[in-house]
Amino acid sequence: MTFKPGQSGNPAGRPKGVPNKVTRNVRAVFEQVFDKLQETDPDGTPAPWSLEATAIANPLEFYKLAKTLIPQKLEHSGDMVVNVLTGVPKPDPDVSDIA
Repeated sequence: MTFKPGQSGNPAGRPKGVPNKVTRNVRAVFEQVFDKLQETDPDGTPAPWSLEATAIANPLEFYKLAKTLIPQKLEHSGDMVVNVLTGVPKPDPDVSDIA
């Protein structure tokens, strides 16, 4: 049996773009581990290996990574307002760190 170009061998199969079972399971486990690593120390400070601590120590690298995770194209149907902020926020000079 031959198929036309672009025709699936199993039209009732998994839709394009839907991850398979292994991929879904690996992502779920990764998310659980990631969430566990983001927990704070008992005193409330972020753990040194947490994403928050990394972002504080290396803000430029953090924003480079965040940029890759933000969708470049948004699709919608209907009316909506989107406010896009670009750049790195600067600390408020009127707020001092409380030790």
